[in-house]
Amino acid sequence: MTVSLKSLGIDRLNVDERRTLVEEIWASICADAKAFPLTNEQRAELDRRAADDDAFPDDVMPWDEIKAAARLRGQRYRVRQRAMAQWNYREAALPSIAGLGRCKDSSPDGCW
Repeated sequence: MTVSLKSLGIDRLNVDERRTLVEEIWASICADAKAFPLTNEQRAELDRRAADDDAFPDDVMPWDEIKAAARLRGQRYRVRQRAMAQWNYREAALPSIAGLGRCKDSSPDGCW
């Protein structure tokens, strides 16, 4: 038998029950941490981060500020993507406009 959402009946759970199940599964994986030994590089990086935290305990940011900054970056990204899409549309339209003789060249400044 293949293990799946349907075969285990997980598809019949509501969202809260599935979230709780995921948390329990993750906790069981974390409890078996010996099955996932760290490499020397990973251990060194954790040690470096712990030392940095000890050296600069006030160099922290509240979670609300982190979330706000991430949301702002997401908004800026979406605005930038929309602007690029509009510019690409205009760029694609320019050669056809230039072919009609309305523009001296294919740059927006060359149109009259």
